[in-house]
Amino acid sequence: MQLGRWWQAHHRIRNGWGTRGGPAHTFLAMMLAFLPLSAGVSAASGSRLPPPQSLPSQREPFTPSTAALYEPGASRSFFLRAPGDIDNGEWSTVISMTSDGLPPSAPGSIRYVSPGVPLALLDQGVGGVRFQLSAVLMPDSALAAPAASIQVSASNFDNRTHLVRIGASFDPNRSRLGFAAPDARSNTGWSPQWATDDPRALAHGLRQQGGSDTSAGTFQLAPGKTARLRFLIPAYAESSEALRRIARQSHEVATQRAIQRWAAALDSGLTLDIPDSQTVAAFRSSVSVLLGCTQLRNGHTVPIGNPFQYRDVWLRDGSRCASSLAVAGHTDIARRIVRGFLAYKWPQGPFMSQRGQLDGTGHVLWAMGQVCLRPGPAADLRAITDAGLAAWRWSESERTATQLLGMKFGGLLPPLRAARQRAAEWGRIDCRSGCMGHRRVRGLGKTPCSGRQASSCPRGRSVSRCLSDALRTCA
Repeated sequence: MQLGRWWQAHHRIRNGWGTRGGPAHTFLAMMLAFLPLSAGVSAASGSRLPPPQSLPSQREPFTPSTAALYEPGASRSFFLRAPGDIDNGEWSTVISMTSDGLPPSAPGSIRYVSPGVPLALLDQGVGGVRFQLSAVLMPDSALAAPAASIQVSASNFDNRTHLVRIGASFDPNRSRLGFAAPDARSNTGWSPQWATDDPRALAHGLRQQGGSDTSAGTFQLAPGKTARLRFLIPAYAESSEALRRIARQSHEVATQRAIQRWAAALDSGLTLDIPDSQTVAAFRSSVSVLLGCTQLRNGHTVPIGNPFQYRDVWLRDGSRCASSLAVAGHTDIARRIVRGFLAYKWPQGPFMSQRGQLDGTGHVLWAMGQVCLRPGPAADLRAITDAGLAAWRWSESERTATQLLGMKFGGLLPPLRAARQRAAEWGRIDCRSGCMGHRRVRGLGKTPCSGRQASSCPRGRSVSRCLSDALRTCA
C-alpha cells in the first residue's frame, strides 16, 4: 500500500470519522500493521513536538473542509466545519465573521497544528482583513465531557480601517448538525442559551472578550490591529458558574496544554526516527485516532466506532484497535480495552457485543494474546485466563454438539451461508487464538498446540490438555 494512499485515507477518515457509516479505527488499525516499525524505532524520551509557530502547514485537501476535536475516553466530541460551524451532536454553534458587512469570500481551509494533535485552525479572509479560528478541547473533571474553546481573531492588513464583526448563534435543528450524538435529547421545544448572571442557570455557551463576558463583537479595526473574541462551548449543557470558572484559563494556555498533553500521550509509546516525515506524520495521526476511538463507560475503557454518532462497541473492530495500540507501544490503554471486553462476556462463556455477532469470541481471545503478552506478560492474568478458558470450553461444547448431529457442515455453529467455510474459519480463530497462555508457554521455550481445527495437535495431545498446561504455567 502506498504512503500517499495511507495519508489520503487518514484525511478522509479524520474528516468523515465514519459519519457515513463505517468504524474509523478499522482501517487505521490496518495502517499500523503495515508501518515499518522495525526500522528506525526508538523509545520515547520526552516531547518531540516543535513549537506551533514553526509547524508546517497541513491543509485539508478535501471539500468541504472539516476536522474532529476529540479526547481519549470522552463521551462526546466536536465536529468543526468551514466556514465556522462547530457541532457537539446536540446543537450547532454557528460562528460568523464579516468585514464591512461582507462574509469571507470563500470557505476557509482547516488544518491541524501538528500530526496527531487535534487542535484545529481555520483561515479565511475578506479583502485586507484576515480571520483565524482556533479550536481546542479543555478537559475538566467538573464537566461531563471536555468543552471546546474557540477563539476568533481578525487582523487588518489593509491601509484603512474596517468595521469587523464576530458573532455566534445556536442552532438546535438536527438537520444542520454534522452528526447526532446517541445520548442527545430531543430538540423539540427547547432553545440553547448563553451564560447568564445566574450561576446555577444552565448554559450552552459563553462569550468572552478581553477576559470578560460580552455579547458585543463589533470592532473598528485600524490598520495593523488585531481583535479577538472567544467562545466556550460545552459538550453538554453546564452551569454558567462552571463555564466562567473554566474560562479563567485563557485560550492560549489551553492551546499550549493541549499540545503538551497530546505530545506526552503520543510520545509515551513508540516513536519513529526515520527521514521520511510523511510516514512519521501518518503513524502519529493513526495512533491519535485510535486513542480518540475510546470511551470510559462504567469504569471500563471500551473501543468505539468513532467519537461522533457511531459509539457502538464491536468486538471484532475493537480487538484490532487494542492490538494496534499494543503494537504502537501504548500497552496500558490496550490492556484496559481488553479488560473492558470482560463486560461483554456471557455467563455461558462466549463474548458478544451485538446480536448475531458470532465471531466476537474468537477475536477477543486473539486480542488477549496480542495485548496481554506484549511486550511481556501482564502482572495479573487471572481474570483474563479464566475468561479465556470459559470461552474456549463454550466453543468446544458448541462444536461437539453440532458434530453429534451428524450434519454435513463443519460443526461449531448452526449452518449459515457457506456454513462449512465459516465454521472452519471460526473454529481456527478460536483454537489458534485459544488462550494467550499458549503464547506464554512459547515464551518459556515450550511448544504449545498448533491450534488447528482438529481437536488434537501434532504432538498427539488434545487441545484441552495443551490449554490446561498453558494456563497452569501462566498461573
